[in-house]
Amino acid sequence: MNRKSTAQRSLEDLLNHLQSQGDLTNRQETESFIIERQGQEEQPLYLKLLAGVGAFMASFFFIGFLFLTEIISFSSEGSLVAFGAIFIGAAIGVYKFAETQQHSYIRHSFIMQLSFTWMALGKTLFVWGVSVVMGSRWGIPVAGLIATLITYYVYKISLDRFLSCFAVLFFTLIALLSFRDSSGAEEVVFYIFFAAQLAGVSFLFTSGSVKRKYTPLAYALACSLCAGALILSTQGPFFNSHREEVMISRLLLNSEAAIAFIALIGWATGDWKKLKTEPFIIASVGIALMAAVSAPGIILSLGFLILGYSKSDYLLIVLGALLLPVFLFFYYYNMDVTLLHKSIILASSGVLLLTGLGYLKFRQWDRRGVL
Repeated sequence: MNRKSTAQRSLEDLLNHLQSQGDLTNRQETESFIIERQGQEEQPLYLKLLAGVGAFMASFFFIGFLFLTEIISFSSEGSLVAFGAIFIGAAIGVYKFAETQQHSYIRHSFIMQLSFTWMALGKTLFVWGVSVVMGSRWGIPVAGLIATLITYYVYKISLDRFLSCFAVLFFTLIALLSFRDSSGAEEVVFYIFFAAQLAGVSFLFTSGSVKRKYTPLAYALACSLCAGALILSTQGPFFNSHREEVMISRLLLNSEAAIAFIALIGWATGDWKKLKTEPFIIASVGIALMAAVSAPGIILSLGFLILGYSKSDYLLIVLGALLLPVFLFFYYYNMDVTLLHKSIILASSGVLLLTGLGYLKFRQWDRRGVL
């Protein structure tokens, strides 16, 4: 029995078991999805990261070479845009050629790396030129969005998709944070941007109908949310501390994150009828209380931990586990109280968490299948 037939038999046994347990509602759709994923092989994450670092370094030195040799006039916006478009087009052409060289691993890897380097160089020059032409803080986000929309569906390297989407989201965040006026319009725009990212992450990670090509966008949204929360944590309050809207701003951001957190727990249970159960009600009350006194980054980190555990997604688990202590550190560091009061708060938090764990064990809610 060959490997393919063995895998097919194992898949059928697994689906039969899930169907007999009542955990499988649409067998045909699930089987088609698994078979499609089996046929797609991607490089390990560490190889993607090495390729990204290599492409960045190569692009950096290539830009230096172009500057020193004066092949491109960096004082001319039109020249930057034109050469950026040329390199982007060349990268796409090289990528299409690399798809025909998969029979030779070394040749295919070299051509793909060359293509990735040219793409990074082309997008850098294109965004640079367009942003100079616009002369606005929105130049980089708009130029990055144009380049991303052009290449997303034809240049199918997931790392490029992720970096492009994250760059657009991150520089949009920077543009929003750099805008100040007395009307408070920046607050409203930031709330909408934050909520839109939460909605995007929720849909892309929890919906079973989302195609795999949008996975890089989902991770970019998740990283952008964490980057925004981290910037706000390191700079203290988002807005001027002398304004009365400071607490309202934090509370609104926490409320958006808490609503998404509660919806995530409801989705993770697998049955929306369980929303009325006592464990879920108590969990919702605890999240609401956390939103009243906590920070957006802490709620986001916990949410990514739960989402990663529910989907067996180690990237989300690592993201949440790494950022949670960072956000906790900045949260307690930014408290405008004495060290004695901070130590009392820390000790009280520990006692509260241990009490909650004891209550869960007492009610036997820590066992699998309670929710």
